[in-house]
Amino acid sequence: MGRVKAKNFKVFFTAFVLLAIFWCGEFFLEAEVAEGTSYTQYRGVSYGEKYLSAIKFRDVGSHWAKVPIYRSAAQGLIFGYGSGYFRPNSPVTREEAAAMLVRLKGVGGDDLQNNGGTGGSWASPHLQVALDEGIITEQEKSAMEKNPGRYAQRQQVAAWAAKVLELEPDYSIGYQLLRSFKDWQKITSEYTPFVAASVREGVFAGSASGYFKPNASISRGEMAAVLDRLSQRLAEDRGLVFAEGKVTGSEAYWEETPSGRKKKVEVMVQKSSGETVLIKSGGTDGDYPVYRGGKLGLSDLLKSGDYVKMVLTENGEVLFVEVSASASRALTGTFVGLDLDGKKIYIRDFQGKDLVLPIQLPLGVTINGMGVEPQDLIPGQEVSLTVKGGAVTAVAGILDKIPDIYGESRREVVEGVVKNVSSSGDEITVASGNRQLTFRIDSRTAVIKRGTPYSPKWIKAGDSVKVQTVGGGYASRVEVFSGEKTAAGIIRGRIEGVSSSSGRIVLSGVERYFYGGWYADTGSLVLKVSPNAEIYDISGRVDVNWLEKSAAGREIYAVIAESFGSPEAQSIYVKSGYSESRSGLVDEIDFSTARMYLEDGFGGIIIGPQTSVVRNGRLISVEDVEEGASVFVETDRVSGEEYGAFILWDDFIPTGWSLIRGEIDEVDDGEITLSSYSLFDDNDWDEPSSSSKDRDLEVSTEAVIIDAVDPQNPKTLEPEDFFYTRFTSDYENKFAVALVYDDLVKGLVILDGEPSGDRTSIGVVSSASGGKINIDRVRDWSSPVGEWKVNRYSVSLSIKGAAVVRKGEVYAGTGVRSGDTVFVLHDMNSVHVVFVQ
Repeated sequence: MGRVKAKNFKVFFTAFVLLAIFWCGEFFLEAEVAEGTSYTQYRGVSYGEKYLSAIKFRDVGSHWAKVPIYRSAAQGLIFGYGSGYFRPNSPVTREEAAAMLVRLKGVGGDDLQNNGGTGGSWASPHLQVALDEGIITEQEKSAMEKNPGRYAQRQQVAAWAAKVLELEPDYSIGYQLLRSFKDWQKITSEYTPFVAASVREGVFAGSASGYFKPNASISRGEMAAVLDRLSQRLAEDRGLVFAEGKVTGSEAYWEETPSGRKKKVEVMVQKSSGETVLIKSGGTDGDYPVYRGGKLGLSDLLKSGDYVKMVLTENGEVLFVEVSASASRALTGTFVGLDLDGKKIYIRDFQGKDLVLPIQLPLGVTINGMGVEPQDLIPGQEVSLTVKGGAVTAVAGILDKIPDIYGESRREVVEGVVKNVSSSGDEITVASGNRQLTFRIDSRTAVIKRGTPYSPKWIKAGDSVKVQTVGGGYASRVEVFSGEKTAAGIIRGRIEGVSSSSGRIVLSGVERYFYGGWYADTGSLVLKVSPNAEIYDISGRVDVNWLEKSAAGREIYAVIAESFGSPEAQSIYVKSGYSESRSGLVDEIDFSTARMYLEDGFGGIIIGPQTSVVRNGRLISVEDVEEGASVFVETDRVSGEEYGAFILWDDFIPTGWSLIRGEIDEVDDGEITLSSYSLFDDNDWDEPSSSSKDRDLEVSTEAVIIDAVDPQNPKTLEPEDFFYTRFTSDYENKFAVALVYDDLVKGLVILDGEPSGDRTSIGVVSSASGGKINIDRVRDWSSPVGEWKVNRYSVSLSIKGAAVVRKGEVYAGTGVRSGDTVFVLHDMNSVHVVFVQ
């Protein structure tokens, strides 16, 4: 054998070294770990590049939810549309949402093959499993099978998500958090406690403007974010492990295989729990998607020093890795114990796993946002831990109420009256005796009114409160006693006798008040007087003893409530002169002269403590009457002056609702545009806008839409069918009345043209049948004089094409019953809108 020449030797040596690296390189990190550290080995998924291509959607690169989309797709929870598109802004149907949540539960394979209907929709087996798992109800399943393809509502998905997590219905903190949204009352009652649970768990949140938007659809991007929030808590159901840690080593090299050279990557990760993992990829070890710095690629993107969040399988595969910008993270679970000497905290996560984590002293601890000592943590309470650099630096605990464990020395209960609420709503000042104390409040403050959770934002000056604080000026609980009295009605009658000892008055000729008129009631009545009732005559405040001695034969007005089935007077005014009935819009209130002026130009009604004010069934202070309010006033005319005996002020259109009408200029998917529109205000329609001004309105996917072009033969349209008319222009240039609740159209009445003979009326329904209602005690609004006029005749109107609002729900031509008090907009033949009072 001859000698190798120098030049050839260099080539031979280089090849030998490279071959050695190819053959030995894959053991480089493994050997390094094996020197003294135990580790768990993972690998990529087979066909890693194809796997990456399947989730690397071309239309999510700039979307806010791109990481949740990638991570959810990597777990097989949500899919694209092919050709690389995901369509993140497209709405999710109810069936799609249910199927995604079923996948999240880890139910698949035979379970989906053997459940559900045969030969039906693709969703049938998913819906059956969702029903079996308690995610949806039988009624919801039937509704989806009967009307497939409708968009899922946010409230539905929030409720289903709570059931996926097997959360109990929340009537405490979560319910209170829910009530902080401006539109919480729009949430369907059956969903409310489950939506509250989702809000409390952080699965759902509201908009920056404070709305939850329960009836709005949910986009595919939003759905991916929801799945991402739920996924870790249900990881065990699907054989997954979520882990975080720091990359302590990364090596890339080439390996010669029978099919050619293959790049391989080994990554060593020190998990936050202290465990070491070695991840191999490339060649027979497959590969896995990595998101790093806005780029989605494979394992070779990882670098030593990266802090990573990993989705792993129990079979040793890596599904997805995200490089986090910060090593700070949050960990939630229930508190088990604390070892300050050993600098350890023990918690149980929501998968039931017990964790032991190091703590960094001093440890910041709060309970319901209030600073406490670490020793004040209670085993079993929910906690959220802030972890930095592998150690717990802060603990935030949550409790429904502050228990005695915090010690009486740090706990105080203050009773008093709210004197001021800060403009931001996060502080209240309470007058208690000769002290004025300021307390901090937020969404975690337990606020209770009449035994029901109450939004902190609704506390107002004048409320009587009991504030519980545990130091630091933070109110952990506030009980509100507003002092408002209920009012079932207003009556008048003549005093026949008074028993001051029993607090009862015998009245004759009793009549009941109805919006400016008196109607025979019981004839005679024994009226109980509330111990807290305020009694006045023209000279000032009096009492029952005075009535017994000085008021025989006098006529009184009494605001009454029902007390154990019998009427009880909450306030009484003893009349001295002649009755006058007035109505209209309040033009001005001058408290310096104690007079109220109506827009009809009347010279002024004397108001004061003697004037009872009833608004929406509650007695309120006369100081709360607002300019612009539509009121009915009964006065006592004495020596040319009119003294206000009582004011009735009802919101015929409930708070949050508005009416807009105009010509349909355009129909689009989910919205309409009205031109020459006008708003309903002060009991009448205002002047239309200029023809150059349009009003865009978002239409609820559950809106009640009525085609009343032919008022004798109206028909109800599904929102999807109405939106489809954007292609046919069936309703362009037709006239429409929109019923809007918090900027969302809940009802729409389409007419052939602008109604003639517009009229606004209130009255009592004497009969309702055959698509018609008869109304008695009718009052019609007269815009020229700005007051309600008594119509002495009954009115018969068709409601076939009317949108009827009853208890916040919209109905098409139904929902009106005999005995209802109604506020109606009509053209003297057909009703367009009804608000049942």
